[in-house]
Order: sequence, then structure tokens, then C-alpha cells
Amino acid sequence: MPRRCRRAVALVLLLAAFAAACSDDGNRSAAADPTTTSTTVPPTTTSLPPGGRQPTAADPLQVTFAGDSVMAEFAPAMIQALEGTRETAGRFILAPSVARGGVGGVVWNQELREHDPDLIVVLMGVWEDQVVGETASADPGWAQQYRTTVVDPFLDLITRAGAKVLWIGMAAVDDPVATERLVRLNSVFAQAADERDDVDFLPGGQYLSGPDGGYADVVVSPTTGIPVRLRRTDGLHLCPAGVVALGVPVLDEIARQWNVTAVYGWQRGSWRRPPLLHAPEECPAPV
Repeated sequence: MPRRCRRAVALVLLLAAFAAACSDDGNRSAAADPTTTSTTVPPTTTSLPPGGRQPTAADPLQVTFAGDSVMAEFAPAMIQALEGTRETAGRFILAPSVARGGVGGVVWNQELREHDPDLIVVLMGVWEDQVVGETASADPGWAQQYRTTVVDPFLDLITRAGAKVLWIGMAAVDDPVATERLVRLNSVFAQAADERDDVDFLPGGQYLSGPDGGYADVVVSPTTGIPVRLRRTDGLHLCPAGVVALGVPVLDEIARQWNVTAVYGWQRGSWRRPPLLHAPEECPAPV
């Protein structure tokens, strides 16, 4: 190849290399410049669970279980299940109603100040129904007013320090009229959860009701095919089998959000034994 041609080829190669270098420098500059726009968002990964942090034995998840007498019997099983792995510290507080205000506000202010919970699990309905039940109508205006004046202010209060809420909807009771009002209350709680990032709703009736969705005290276990008693003879409170039936999805939801586990065999724990709020004969064996 003539020398002149070789010089021309070399010049072309040099210009190509220079252009590539400039292109690389430009790309590096764009990557370093935080104001540079791009249509491609680099993937990000995180090791933190959705709850926001990974609980450990040294820094356990703080869980407050709050509600009425139904929660008072349900909470001990959940606390035993979660505390057995030492990743969670739980406690129960009696907070039977949202609408009562006053004393309830004092209880919650103290709980938030002294324990600063990461997660608040709420199960209430019967006492709430006693306060607002007579006014709980199918009128959409009632639901909006109840949410605006009662539910949202309550949720704002208990989440003000950053806590998440898992609200368990009350299952049907052995009173069709009261059950109808509980359905209306649950619909407000569920709507609030749909519209708030700090609240999740779990329908208790999905796990405690009969095949038709109504009240049931005895059901056939889907795993064993044997009848089990979920509700006490008062038509309201939970028998141990009912605690387990509701406890499994509650613990699953907590595990999903916070990456904590329940201790193996919690279903047969000491929470099943007295002292209980109600006598054992209120949970007779199914016939």
C-alpha cells in the first residue's frame, strides 16, 4: 500500500479512536452529573422488608395489639408466636372503641410515648357498634362523616410517630342486626386502608365465618375434615380453634411486611390454658 494511503488509513483510525474516547468521556460525564436526564432508570435493590427495617433480637419489632375483649383473648397467642423467635416484642392494650375519644386518647398517647410501636394491630367492633351502631346506616353520607370525624383522626393519632397499622375487620356475630352494622363499620375501615399507605385491612370474617359468609360457631376444618369450634357459646368470642384460624393469616401478613417469623408450634402454646376471660365450658367439643 502506498505510504500516502497508509497515512490516510492511520488518520481515519486515529479520528475513530478519538471519537470513541470523546463519546466515553461524555457518557462518564453524564453519569456523574445528577442533573442529566435519561429514559432508563437503573434497577435498585434493597435488603429491607416492606416494613422499613429488619428486626433483630437486639432491635426487635415493637408490636401493640389493641382492641376489646375479643382482641384480649387473641393477642396472647400472637405475642407468644412472635416473641418466641426474639425478633419481636409484643403487648396488649385495652382500646375497645375508636369513637369514645377522651380516655382512649390518653391511653394511646401513653402507649406511643412509652413503647413507640412499629406496628399496631387493631381488632375491635362490638364496643364500637355500641357507641355508633344505632347511627350506622347504609347512607353513604354517614360512612363519610364517620370516617372524617372519627376514623381518620384516630389513625392520624396512632400513626403520627411512624407506626404501621394492621386493622382486622370484625367477623359476623350471632346477631344479624349487629352483624349488619359491623359490616358497615368494616367497610369504612377497609376504605381507609385502601386510601392510606400506613394502614392495611384484613377481613376477619374471611377466616371465621361459615361457607355462606355468615356467622358460624362450628365449621369443618379444611385440613382435617373434622368439625372444630371457632366461637364461644356467647356467639362472639373466639375459641382456641378460632384464634388459630385468624392467627395464621395475621402472622402471615406481619411476616410479609417485616420479615419476622412465628415460633414453631405456637398453635399449641400455653396461651390455650387458663386464665382466660371466659370459662372453658364455653367452648364445648362439636357434636
